[in-house]
Amino acid sequence: MIRQTTTLLVGAACAGWSAWLALVVYVPPDQLWSRLLFLGLGLLALAATGTLVAWVFGSRRRTTEGGEPEVVRAAFLGIGFAVAATVSLWLQAERMLSPVHLIVLFGSYWLINLLLWSGRTSR
Repeated sequence: MIRQTTTLLVGAACAGWSAWLALVVYVPPDQLWSRLLFLGLGLLALAATGTLVAWVFGSRRRTTEGGEPEVVRAAFLGIGFAVAATVSLWLQAERMLSPVHLIVLFGSYWLINLLLWSGRTSR
């Protein structure tokens, strides 16, 4: 199970980064869907890479105290960071990114992960 999941995550990460790189190299930025594709493929690449890193490092510890797989909780770190980074890139593309927006984005990312990691009840 671990080998198949790792292979799938490596394939998704490589496909996401390859598609993103091809978009950056071959598609002019003034095309209609280029910004949407840039952000979507970047989200895919970052989320797959973050989940892969969490899977590799989290697979050493199989379960938490409550019996929940450690990898499932750790994967939210990579996916949450990918969403926060993509929203930041979108705000920067719209010329609306400010330090207050960054504090709110990454502060909410930190708060959600804090609640995710500490909000469980032991069984």
